[in-house]
Amino acid sequence: MKTAIISSVSKKYFHLAEELVNSIIRFPESKNISICFLDNGMEQEQIKKISKMYLTVLYFRAIL
Repeated sequence: MKTAIISSVSKKYFHLAEELVNSIIRFPESKNISICFLDNGMEQEQIKKISKMYLTVLYFRAIL
């Protein structure tokens, strides 16, 4: 079974998203986890950075 962790992130709290990814991928069990972020105002550079951190990060832009 595959697990997905879904979180929302904005540019102000981007550092917390980085910490979340880093805390997950340091364990070998993370191979079975997909990490998804809802974009609530990230900057383009942040989107690129978070996408490169973990290959199965999925990117969605929240439409309000």
